[in-house]
Parts: sequence; structure tokens; C-alpha cells
Amino acid sequence: MAKIGARRPTPPSDRRRRRRSHLVWAIFTLACIGYVLLGVAEQGMRIASMPIAPSSPLPFARHEVFGLDLRDFTSLEALDWLNSAGREPLALIVLPLDADVVLALGEAEQQTDALFALDRIVEAAAGSPLSVCLSRPADIENPEEIAAAAVLSLTERYPNTIAYVSACGYLDDPGWHQAVADTTQTQELFGAPIARSMIPISTGEPVRMVELDASDDVSPEDLVSVDTDGYSVVSAPVLEPVGKELTERATATIRENPQIALVVVRPARELDPSTVAASLRSALVEGSFLPSGYSSIAAPGIGLNGDWQTATVGTVPYRRTTTSGPVLFVDFVGTDISLLTIMSPEAGRINAWVDADENGGNIPPDVTLDLRADQAEDVALPIFSDLPGARHRVIIQVENTATSSVAVSGVFVSATTAAVETRGLAALALLVTAAAAFAERSLASVAAIREGYPSRALRHQHTIGNPRGFSFRR
Repeated sequence: MAKIGARRPTPPSDRRRRRRSHLVWAIFTLACIGYVLLGVAEQGMRIASMPIAPSSPLPFARHEVFGLDLRDFTSLEALDWLNSAGREPLALIVLPLDADVVLALGEAEQQTDALFALDRIVEAAAGSPLSVCLSRPADIENPEEIAAAAVLSLTERYPNTIAYVSACGYLDDPGWHQAVADTTQTQELFGAPIARSMIPISTGEPVRMVELDASDDVSPEDLVSVDTDGYSVVSAPVLEPVGKELTERATATIRENPQIALVVVRPARELDPSTVAASLRSALVEGSFLPSGYSSIAAPGIGLNGDWQTATVGTVPYRRTTTSGPVLFVDFVGTDISLLTIMSPEAGRINAWVDADENGGNIPPDVTLDLRADQAEDVALPIFSDLPGARHRVIIQVENTATSSVAVSGVFVSATTAAVETRGLAALALLVTAAAAFAERSLASVAAIREGYPSRALRHQHTIGNPRGFSFRR
């Protein structure tokens, strides 16, 4: 006989049912947490993107991933390095200009010799866009005049070769950097670029130089928060020719981080120049969709059909057409896309479609934009924004009159997020989990019915006389 007040043992079926219920609710809770974290991660990716596409193009090929930084050498050593490397262009070469050369550029009797020396360096660069840093001459009382004379000489002599000027050791001598920056034609457009080290002398967007301590720091994760309001060129030292691992990390950095304009390597002196240069040329951002950020019109991911002609302003390549009908099309993963183009009094119009059915016949454009303006200027023209975070195809068709033209330098993709398919799978998983929880509860109730242990809900149904209720006998 059972003792009065003794706890009634829990039937095994009840214990199993409770365990199943707890497990299902744990899975359900984890699914909810995972869905929330997915949203947080997506928002984090948005924060890492540049909020506004810069209005000017980059004056070098970002899709080539690597450039060369020779600022640790003298001008003569840099010349010897380039001659030993072979006459093949790179995306960008950063060169030092010794103090005596800078001083000579501003003196009439010495300017000819200085320009001759520079001609040899430019020839050795084999058509690569250059960024030239000017060393400050010692014991000068008029740095502004010296800097102005040097920059003027470079601008007049090499407008289609030198993309940027800067001050060597700009962090140690901001006054000299300001003197160099004040002489550029773009100073009034971009404001005082004390925080930036590379200022365009013709056309293009200013960039900031970020110097790393080791090449291991080149990765999308380590560089995700670098200057999200503008472009940065990352300079990394290398103790050996660039290998597969660094190439993959640098390519991923360019593809995923719109603010990273290029990775330039600082080679150790003992390395063979030809081997290093060859290792840099092996990298290229390719694939079935454009990377996040800026892509030049010459990038492999941009398709062109029709009568497009090549034009160059400074070191920036453009594609220009004077006819109606030429098409530009791109595939990308993201939410926003802008067209880098020139607005002017003689500009035409563009029609644009996003995710259009190419077999659907003559579909009216989703967007039509007039590129006419009072004066000529580079702009980043938003075409589509707030799209789902998925893969899209944008088609842009030119519409010109007899006197108009359209020139394009590239496109800018921003706010790359998890694809909508990924978010859809997360939602599906959440729905399946909820359905599983409901099914488990239902099966538990059915099991209770069969075993003769009615749940409170079923007893309640029977009590109120529900015609679908069940009666139980013990």
C-alpha cells in the first residue's frame, strides 16, 4: 500500500514527452537567435560599406589588386629597380623624389637636368600610373614656393603619367605635406587633405596611405574599418615574392572592402625585382559579379556592346560614345549601384533596367536619366538603390542626339549583404523548426491519448462537451 503523502511516480511516457518538448523549444530558441544574429551580421556589413560613392573615379586599375611602393629607396635606386624588373606596367607605382631633384625643379638652370632624370624614371615605369612623393629640401625658408614650382613642373610635363603627388614623410612633417597639397589643382575641390597622403594632380579621387607592419595584416577582416568615408591604399612590406596566400587575401580584401583602393607592396632590398614584379601581375579580380566598391570601365566584370571609343583623362580610362544604342551591363551582389560618368552641357541620356527579362521584348526602362549639366564634372550617379541584398543584373543603354555624347569611367557597387536566398533559407529553417515544434506537441498529445494520460487541454475539451473531444477511462 502506498504511503499517504508520498509523491506519485512520473510515468515514463510523461518524462519522454517533457524531454522532447524541452528539446524542441531549445531548437526553436536557437533558430530565433540565429535569425537575429544573421540580421545583425547583415547590418554590420552595411556599416562596413562606404556610405556614399565618391564622385571621381580612381586613376588606376583597382581590379589588378597589387601595386608597388618604392618609397624606401632613393630616386636612383628606384630607377635601377624598375629597369631590373622589366618593362611591363603595374596598376600603380609609388616613387620617391629626392630633395635635390625637388629643389632643382624650381630652379631654371637646373630644371632641365631634373626633368631628364625624371624622364628616365617615367620610361622605366612602362606606362604605369605613378604616385610621386616629394622629399623636403633641407634648410629652405620658402617651402610653399619650392613645392609649387615642383608640382607645376610635374603637372605640365607628365599630366598623363603622374596620377598623384604627396610629401614623403607626411606624418613627420605635416607642414610640408600641406605645402605640397596647396599647390594641386584639386585642392579647392577636396579641401585640406592633411589626413591624406596622395593628392591627384589631374583627375581622380584622393586616397589615404595606410602603412601596415606586416603582409599578414592584409585581410578583409583586419581592414574592414579602414577609412570608410574615402579610399585608402594599403602599403605592406614583403620579404619574399608575393605568393598564392597573400594574393588570395589581397584579392578578397579588394572584392569585399569598397574603401580599399589597392594593395601596394614594399619589397625588401635583397629581393630580385623581376621576380617580385612578376608575382604582382598574377593577381586580378575576376568572377561572375563585380566586387564591392569601384570598378573601372576597363575591369573584366563590365560588359560593353556597341560603338564605344576609348578616351583617357590623366590616367583615368573612359569609354565614350556619340551614338544611340550602345549598352553597358554588369552583374553584382549588393543593394546599390552608381554610374561614374561625366555630366556636361553636351551630354546625352541613359536608360537603365534592373533584373529585366531579356526575352520579354521591348520593356520600358526602369530609370531614364538626363546627363546634361551647366558645366562638365565627374559624378557618381545613383542608378538603383535599396535593392534586395541579392545578385542583380543592370543594363544601361545610351541615348544620344546628333550633338551629344556619353562618357563612362566605371561603376560603384555598395552595401553588399547576404544574398536574399541566404536570408530566405534562414526564414525557411525558422518556419520548419516552428512546424516541427507544433508537430511534436501534437504527437505528444496523441501519445498521451493512446497511453491513457490525458493532458489538461484534452480534459478541458471533454469537460466543455466539445463534440471532437474524447472520453477516457482508467
